[in-house]
Amino acid sequence: MLKLWAVLCVVVCFPATVNLAGFVGARQIDTTHYHGYVEMSALLQDYANRYPHITQLSSIGQTVEGREMWVLRVTDNPDQTEAGEPAVKLVGNMHGNEAISREVLIFLTQYLCENYRHDDQVTQLVDTTDIYVMPSMNPDGFENAREGQCGGTLGRENANGVDLNRDFPDQFSSQDYQDSQFEPETVHMMKWVMENKFVLSGNFHGGDLVASYPFDDSARHGNGIYSRAPDDDVFKQLAHVYANNHLTMHNNNGCDRWENFKDGITNGAKWYDVPGGMQDFNYLYSNCFEITLELSCCKYPTADHLSEEWDNNRPALLAYLTQVHQGVQGFVVRSDSGQGMEDATITVQGIDHNVTTAGHGDFWRLLVPGTYTITASKQGYVSETFTDVTVDADQATELNFTLHAVGGQKTPPLSTPHPTQDTPHPDHIKHHDYVEMKNFLTKMSRTYPEITHMYSIGQSVEGRDLLVMEISDQPGVHQPGEPEFKYIGNMHGNEVVGREVLLQLIELLCENYGKVDDLTRLVNTTRIHILPSMNPDGYERAQEGDVRGITGRTNAHGLDLNRNFPDQYFGEEELEPETMAVMEWAKRVPFVLSASLHGGNLVADYPFDDSRKKGHAVYSKSPDDAVFQQLARTYSLAHPTMHSGHPCDDIKPDEYFQDGITNGGAWYNVPGVMQDWDYVNTNDFEVAIELGCVKFPYGEDLPEYWQANKEALVEYIKQVHKGVKGFVVTNDGSGIPDASITVHGINHTVTSAAGGDYWRLLVPGTYQVTAAAQGFQSVTQELTVGDGDATWLNFTLQSWNEENDYGLPNEPSYITNEDLVKTVKKYTEEHEGIIRIEETSDNNVVDVEIFGKLARRKRDDDDVTRVQPHVALIGGLNGDEPIGREILTRLIRHLVEGYDRDDRIKSLVDNTHIHVLAAVDLSAFNQAVEGDCAGENYIGTRIGDRFTLDSHAQFPQIATVKQWFEKHQFDLALSLEAGGLVVRYPLDYPREGLLVADGATTQDDLLFKEIAREYADSNPALGAGTPCNNKTFHQGISIGASFKGTLLDYAYIKEHVPMLAAHVSCCKYPEKEDVPKIGEKT
Repeated sequence: MLKLWAVLCVVVCFPATVNLAGFVGARQIDTTHYHGYVEMSALLQDYANRYPHITQLSSIGQTVEGREMWVLRVTDNPDQTEAGEPAVKLVGNMHGNEAISREVLIFLTQYLCENYRHDDQVTQLVDTTDIYVMPSMNPDGFENAREGQCGGTLGRENANGVDLNRDFPDQFSSQDYQDSQFEPETVHMMKWVMENKFVLSGNFHGGDLVASYPFDDSARHGNGIYSRAPDDDVFKQLAHVYANNHLTMHNNNGCDRWENFKDGITNGAKWYDVPGGMQDFNYLYSNCFEITLELSCCKYPTADHLSEEWDNNRPALLAYLTQVHQGVQGFVVRSDSGQGMEDATITVQGIDHNVTTAGHGDFWRLLVPGTYTITASKQGYVSETFTDVTVDADQATELNFTLHAVGGQKTPPLSTPHPTQDTPHPDHIKHHDYVEMKNFLTKMSRTYPEITHMYSIGQSVEGRDLLVMEISDQPGVHQPGEPEFKYIGNMHGNEVVGREVLLQLIELLCENYGKVDDLTRLVNTTRIHILPSMNPDGYERAQEGDVRGITGRTNAHGLDLNRNFPDQYFGEEELEPETMAVMEWAKRVPFVLSASLHGGNLVADYPFDDSRKKGHAVYSKSPDDAVFQQLARTYSLAHPTMHSGHPCDDIKPDEYFQDGITNGGAWYNVPGVMQDWDYVNTNDFEVAIELGCVKFPYGEDLPEYWQANKEALVEYIKQVHKGVKGFVVTNDGSGIPDASITVHGINHTVTSAAGGDYWRLLVPGTYQVTAAAQGFQSVTQELTVGDGDATWLNFTLQSWNEENDYGLPNEPSYITNEDLVKTVKKYTEEHEGIIRIEETSDNNVVDVEIFGKLARRKRDDDDVTRVQPHVALIGGLNGDEPIGREILTRLIRHLVEGYDRDDRIKSLVDNTHIHVLAAVDLSAFNQAVEGDCAGENYIGTRIGDRFTLDSHAQFPQIATVKQWFEKHQFDLALSLEAGGLVVRYPLDYPREGLLVADGATTQDDLLFKEIAREYADSNPALGAGTPCNNKTFHQGISIGASFKGTLLDYAYIKEHVPMLAAHVSCCKYPEKEDVPKIGEKT
């Protein structure tokens, strides 16, 4: 009852603005015990009452269980915000069971209060700094934690069981801090951070002894990955200051043997990945630089350690507080009134992180010693820049800015990609021949080397370079997790608008980087490649003023480059140099999205551009038709007139495109186009955009074309961030390249890049996504894609043989006849309790029986009581399809090896009679040829279609199989075959007059479909409906209906055994290198 009263007293008696002047409590804080919530609240109020001239106690909000999140402010004028005085906050006990930080911060408040005016260092700190101390961010969790527990998680989370240091918006997710799903403690903390211009912060934890600095996670979300913040040097300095002034931290390599913290500091993500951490939120969403301090190896040591921990941390805390006075500080004021300007932006050249001014126009920007170029800017004012600003180690450099208004004009909103007023976009839009274009690109790359990289992907017929400008925050390298985008212009030499607007786009992105947030963010998060001219030879022959002509359309060989790509239906012609250069480029770079820019119409055209009906205009739908429509519509709707659908009334008055978009094949059939080749052969989604009705407009009209297209060009690039993205990694966090990403129901696969990162464009909806890689077990997850940024979906794949086959070798080989027999005999001798070789009338057939203890108890001289189901597995029915026998041989090994290791296998074997005809015909194996996918070189006999319904057997192997079925009366049977990707079920041939079937449909049709789907869904190649030999089967299953004399029909009609055939390889006799992958899926 006393405990309950104490809790009620704190909740009810201590409102957010506390007044406990009459409270009689301990007037001194000692280090002999921990302070529970009630006592802590009283002590903080006691100090607020005793030192009202330098303290102010408040709460930023309440926890889940209604406890106040107390903050004690310590400064010389606590009732006001002093101009020019930086604010620093210290937050403890975020994890309720990490208790040292809570006490150390309580001790710090005491130390500051009681030594003010008695200690020079403390007095200077309090007089010049606005200090906020929150001893406990998670008081609910603390109440559940237990003193003396060094490990564990009891009390770690809040009262809802949520880890608060995983609950903040993460830079690699689409969450926003204003979303409603965050915990109360998180919401209060974010609001506090966003409403105050904190400069520096410390987040105090326990369980290790190290200073950890941002970023806390990476795009790959794997441990051991250094995730560098733009201010990495500042963060390392802050961490060093704390660690070096702590009595032991700087000498500590870590509390676990595997840790190695040089000098007692670490990058957070390099230590381990923490998505949703508070220190990253502070840096990304506010002015505040925060690091995380782990104060002790034991999370909640006994109270007798408190005095020692206070001694260890006191000098570090004081030294850390002084760091808020490093770097640059000053004011930004208006020229006309001298009034301070709130929310002006302070930019440091070369560091991609800005801070903003506080209410008095004052700012503080932490920097390490060095020389900098610093700019102050605000909408509607001319920016001011200081160069050669020197920052020393002793104290902050003072730097003041005076901004002049620009006639009351304001820059456009950030969502519109226009330049800022102080960097007007040049009005010298003109046509550029090859030399002028090359000079333009060279100038841009030299002017903006930090974000550009100019390169050539090859040469045209006449030797002109196909020049590409890459724009990215780290040009020249693929950053794992960052998507790649490309624009291609001037594919037809006389269609020139694309060429010129792409040059303007390059200038727009470069000149406004670091000035317009929208464009800066796009460059920082996207690797953009721009090829202004794919056909520079044709351009040189084209003529200005050409409306609908063809002069210059083709390359120097007279070939249309947009008819020169290998076609999915009609093959390829001899490829031109320009075509080959683009194809090699597209295969080398993991492009996600692209567009080719054309002229002669005004419409966005999406795949497919051709169909099997060559020359006929029909809608040719790609598997991602919905995505392509969305992409095309994005460009069209962002264009001022394209979406109207009547593009060229004066030239083509009867033409209409709804919403300004069209399917290519529905418009007119074009084989050999680039956008279709891109989609079929790479990860890239490409649309073709016709920019205007005039192919080569006069130069004086180019500004109008640029104004019409610049917003659409930028909006289209942003679409690269839609859908789903993530990483495919191993258990140790290493990226898996070339992993396939398959979306169930969409017959198009993309693959991961070298770092394991992938991107898959999708429209909003809920999807089943599978990641698979050779040598690993595939993983399927469900996710919902919204209409915002791409949804994160990471996959961790287990090594297939270790996860699924007990570490047994998964070799790229076929077992020989001799080794097959030896292997089976070996297992029979070593595991005679569960496996034996069955005698058959034909020594050319290998028959294995696997059964466990429960099944053995039902046996009596081979007279098996029908209690356990009998399942038949058959391989090598046709000699030129040996993949089945290889898989079943490995299955025998798996079942035998797993019996004593895996309860699932033991249960399966104990409760099932498994009969395996691994090879129906051993001799046929040597008559087949590896790599013969169609069986054209096979010289043996195929018996798969020689099963008559009577007792007749044309071949000994058929007789053996029939006797086998008659003897064992199987409950279920499966044949592993090849030459397709489908599960086939009876009947294979329509029959009349049967009681069990009507034509080809059996009375067990629903059962067959259910079993077939179960199998197909477990095999990614089948379940996705993968095309094979020009056939695609919905859900990967099919009734036979057109095969005579098959074992399936014999088994069902004659022996009453439900049997299916799984065709597990498109190739009848795959190369041995493909065997592990097929085996894993099967």
